[in-house]
Amino acid sequence: MEITPIGYLLIPLGLTLFFLPKHKSFFTLIFFVPFFSVVVFKIDATGTLVKAFQFFSLIFFIKNLNIFLFSIKKSVDKKTKKYILLFTAIIIISLIMPFIYAGEINRVSMNTSYSDYFFEPLKFTLTNITQLFYPLSMIAVFFPMSYYFSKKKYMKKAFKILFISIVIVFISGILYQITLTLQLNNFLENYFYFLTGDKVYRSLEFLFGHFPRMYSLAGEPGYTSMLFLISFAFSSLLVFSNYFNHSKIIALMIISFLGIVFSGGTTGIFGLLIYFLGLLLLATRNKKMKKNSIKIYKNIFYLIIGISFSAFIVSWLTDINFISWLVNNHIMKMEGQGSSGVIRAFSMEMSINIFEKSPLLGIGYGSHRALQLLFSLMTNVGIIGTTFYLLFNYSSYSLAINSKFIIEPKYKVVSNALGITLFSYVLTSLLAKSIVSLTFPWYWIILSSIQGVNNRQKGKYYDI
Repeated sequence: MEITPIGYLLIPLGLTLFFLPKHKSFFTLIFFVPFFSVVVFKIDATGTLVKAFQFFSLIFFIKNLNIFLFSIKKSVDKKTKKYILLFTAIIIISLIMPFIYAGEINRVSMNTSYSDYFFEPLKFTLTNITQLFYPLSMIAVFFPMSYYFSKKKYMKKAFKILFISIVIVFISGILYQITLTLQLNNFLENYFYFLTGDKVYRSLEFLFGHFPRMYSLAGEPGYTSMLFLISFAFSSLLVFSNYFNHSKIIALMIISFLGIVFSGGTTGIFGLLIYFLGLLLLATRNKKMKKNSIKIYKNIFYLIIGISFSAFIVSWLTDINFISWLVNNHIMKMEGQGSSGVIRAFSMEMSINIFEKSPLLGIGYGSHRALQLLFSLMTNVGIIGTTFYLLFNYSSYSLAINSKFIIEPKYKVVSNALGITLFSYVLTSLLAKSIVSLTFPWYWIILSSIQGVNNRQKGKYYDI
């Protein structure tokens, strides 16, 4: 086992939590949720990286084991609980499939890099176990987190801590872009070695000209854009609630939008389109939200105008052509052109072929790496596992949007905001992101806070 430099600081912090009140472990976990790229230690035998959020998730789970047992019964909506437990059962049962189809089906190993995409015969490996650990660990903390989000004094503080961490992620991304542009190589090597134990830092992808895409504490540009997508979706609706300071939420909304832009990912742009669709669907169901949606569209329009004007000025002063950049880097990718687009189209085609050979339970969780979550689920856990995944997300979305048990308007807005955020994240992940989106901790924060804000308003104040 190799401990990273920052791990020598985080491990003592984690051990200290065992001697503090239980809720401290909850807030600590929330703080580290956005820092997806921060590594505590590496397990040499398997090459597994134990990240900060995973390390503190384990401590949180152990510290709150009794709350976990209690919250399974009391803190989660019955439909959501049923579907999420069925999904959990299916991904475990699916591990028999690599033995059944061993050598008969070619797949892309989960250890294959994005740039080195090749097929090999199916077989059960240790990777199946390590990959299974990631969603199971998040499902395990989902239940006790739902309990903490159901308590008024904890929910608001948790969101505030999360917002602070997102701002830190944005600052880290800007710092990366500036230092890489200035070619401060030694600084970047030490910076990344401190956080990850690895000096590899350089992004060969550029936003425009010689200005790099944003690599932050949340991870590579695609991961970073997903974090800012949910932050933007959530904050854009919170401005209509008096639950938080209005000016601070607007600032978070602007930072999140800029984070999506600076990450330079097609995923972020596609996610914004999905967000607008979700907002439109919500507006058709809620007259008050229709007025709010119009205000949101106006604010976003002004923001886009401002960015477009800035882009025009930069284009005028330099040789950068933003129209060509948009077409070459994003529109062509969505159409399946360009190197990235071609790989995604190829991945989709081959995943469909694998699914056709084992449609019910797939070929086993963690067996095949597809570049879209939908095809990852279809190939790894089949139509049964995919259906339960969709059902527990739809159940959570419906609970958040209907919010029929919520009386206070400010909490109804919070619930609706979480529903739009979940809608944006899940649809974007299904069509544009790999199975890693199932293990992003901020995804499980959305799900657990939906349960919390709704359960709390039913008068379920549970104390253990």
